[in-house]
Amino acid sequence: MQQEVHGAGPTPDQVLLGGLVRAHRARLRLTQEELAERAGLSVRTLRNLEGGRIRRPYPDTTRRLADALQLTGRHRDQLEAAARGVAPEVAPEPTAPSLLPPSVTDFTGREEEVANVVELLTIDGPGEAVHAVVISAVAGKPGIGKTTLAVHAAHRLRSEFPDGQLYVNLQGAQARPLEPSEVLARFLRALGMHGSSIPDDLQERAERYRTLVADRRLLVVLDNAAGEAQVRPLLPGSPTCRVLVTSRARLTGLEGAHLLDLDILPLEAAVQLLARVAGPARTAAEPDAAATIVGSCGHLPLAIRIAGARLAARPTWSLARLAERLADEHRRLDELTVGDLELRASIALSYHALPDLHQQTFRRLGMLDTPDFAAWVAGALLDLPTEQAEELLEALVDAHLLEAGGIDQAGQARYRFHDLLRVFARERAVGDEDPAEATAALTRAIGGWLLLAGAAADRVQSGTLGLVHGGGLRWRPDRAVAELAAADPLRWFESERVKLVAAVAQAARVGLDEAAWDLAGCLAKCFAVRSWFDGWRTAQEAGLAAARRAGHPSAQAHLLRGLGLFHQERHEPTTAAACYEEARALFAEVGDPAGEIGALDDLGVLHQLCGRSDLALACLEPALALAVATGDRVGEATIRFSLAIVYLDQGDEDTAEAYLTWARPVLQESGDRYSLAQLHRKLGQLYRTQGRLEQAAAELERALALERELGDPLGQALTVQALGEVQRRRDHRPQARALLNRALADVVELHYPYGEALTLRSLGDLELTDGRLGQALDCLGRSLALWRQLDRPRHQALTLTSLGDARAAADDRPAAESAWREALMIFQELGAPDAAALAERLSTSPATRAGRQ
Repeated sequence: MQQEVHGAGPTPDQVLLGGLVRAHRARLRLTQEELAERAGLSVRTLRNLEGGRIRRPYPDTTRRLADALQLTGRHRDQLEAAARGVAPEVAPEPTAPSLLPPSVTDFTGREEEVANVVELLTIDGPGEAVHAVVISAVAGKPGIGKTTLAVHAAHRLRSEFPDGQLYVNLQGAQARPLEPSEVLARFLRALGMHGSSIPDDLQERAERYRTLVADRRLLVVLDNAAGEAQVRPLLPGSPTCRVLVTSRARLTGLEGAHLLDLDILPLEAAVQLLARVAGPARTAAEPDAAATIVGSCGHLPLAIRIAGARLAARPTWSLARLAERLADEHRRLDELTVGDLELRASIALSYHALPDLHQQTFRRLGMLDTPDFAAWVAGALLDLPTEQAEELLEALVDAHLLEAGGIDQAGQARYRFHDLLRVFARERAVGDEDPAEATAALTRAIGGWLLLAGAAADRVQSGTLGLVHGGGLRWRPDRAVAELAAADPLRWFESERVKLVAAVAQAARVGLDEAAWDLAGCLAKCFAVRSWFDGWRTAQEAGLAAARRAGHPSAQAHLLRGLGLFHQERHEPTTAAACYEEARALFAEVGDPAGEIGALDDLGVLHQLCGRSDLALACLEPALALAVATGDRVGEATIRFSLAIVYLDQGDEDTAEAYLTWARPVLQESGDRYSLAQLHRKLGQLYRTQGRLEQAAAELERALALERELGDPLGQALTVQALGEVQRRRDHRPQARALLNRALADVVELHYPYGEALTLRSLGDLELTDGRLGQALDCLGRSLALWRQLDRPRHQALTLTSLGDARAAADDRPAAESAWREALMIFQELGAPDAAALAERLSTSPATRAGRQ
């Protein structure tokens, strides 16, 4: 007979099954009790399933769940596969962003208001008469249902906007609303822009955003706006887009906006909403009490939902009993009709009805600065196991004091506060929590992030940045949570990145300096590998300030390297060099030769990128001597790799090959596959330059295999470009064209201008070989423009040389010689060996000879 298999701790597959059940339950807005009743299961069984403590449920249990969750087709197949322990196939991500949160199933009333918004925002609707973006701005007091209406209307409009729907909660009710710059970065990433290409300047981000959405049929929902100034940079410029804004105040200063003020619900709709939350039979049995309750709630949807949730959680209560309790609170009832206090009182009604431990959970979660959190974080705040913490969170979700935030990339259920509920929770924490216990709780939560982030960072291969850990308190979550972080560190970092940045800043703010700098150092590695620029600088600077307060020079040095790399990637060489120089001095001061070698390598690479081989050698040669003297073979391999690039630029291919060949076995032995992939690619490029094309292809294929294993899309794109160059030199032109076009598409999608410029130059050379002069001039011209923007002088000169060749082939000799002369001047300034051959070419050209005569 088949049995349900139980285990002590969930595996990743079990977490996936539990996450699927929880996600579909959240979609239907069902409590665990309600789903269990629908499926004919016990609540305990359902909790064990969602918590991953049942390895393989009965087939009949799976069938009942699928029926109760109304699953068909692919969704039912996914659930059944997960129940068998088979990872379900995941549909590819849509190309258009679809960021709308789910609409509620018990949406009540507002038919006229929804019709108004839908008609206004429908493409070819009334707003189409003007050639401007149509904006609907919905305003009203807290709790009036602005977000609910906006999301409901947006889902009604989805078919009108096939190019996507953007959504953001602007957190206008919080003390620190989201900055427009941060929101634009989110939108740009959702629209496909790579993090390395997102500019720092607000105006430039807004311009990139408007360019990306131009002529696209896109709906933008800006929820909980603080005011017009926050909204204006987020408005698209194309009349094919529509914007739906919600705010507490009327946005009368928003030019051209169609304003809609939400009023309280009519009595019939308010009672209907209470019935849908608490149960229609109970409200029908006590209609007068139901009307009294919704009246006491001020006909505000959020307050009604809270009252209904209390009734649903207490099936033995009569409606008259709750109505009587509300009637005793005359002061509170008065506040329900005045400003912000009306919603605070409604929240207090639900809060004070909770058991003591649930109240404490609510208060302590409010102390966090993070936008959302996983269940283990509540466990840390309370010093409880994750399973018990999750039950408390689910109870708060049932009481509408928390919201279920879906499943993150790591497979964890997330929870979040409504903005005003978080404010109330913080107020209660200040009023009701013992300060010492509150500090201890916050220290445990940050200690949990520190333990998980430290273990994950130790597994991330950055290829360059080092890491030092401090002695800050670490709190250990349940084993299943730790295993999720360790199984796929970068995916875990992706799911927790925003929360970790907030945790660094909060740790620094409350005096947990050692935890702050340690956590910031862990983040630097994943920021560097994935080019996550938003938050990188914030975390590094907060961590660096904490390390300075703590008087920890080694931590300062490591954080300065991470901050320097940020500025280097943002094309700020002067600031980057200052960070690297300070890091080097600190490493020397504490007697850390490995750190000093790394900082000197950073400086050398920076100078080489700026075309200053002399300065690069002045940093790298002492670093090599230090690595040899201290027996640091991995450090020596890293420096030899960087020196090889400098020698290649100087035309010394033999020395470059010797250094790369020496470094290869050391990196293989070290297990640093990230650096090894880069070395294989550089060897392939060297062999290509030497004409050893078979060896070049073999090295590049090795690099590509490693990059695929590492999940490094940018590395793969650069290696495919290099393989295309090899095929071009083999005169395998169709294969070269296919590879180069593939590489170009990839780097454009990743928004990596260096790779785009490199690939365009290769394509230009290929078009020139094929005699397609117009296409060659176009590719080379675009490549040159990008190199100028990136300020890469050597690449500019190489591209100018090819551009001169293309102009000469087009019989435009003066323009050709102009390009060659500019290239020669750059080569001479750099002291590059390419100058001699180019000077000889110019000296023998007909135009030059005629000028001499």
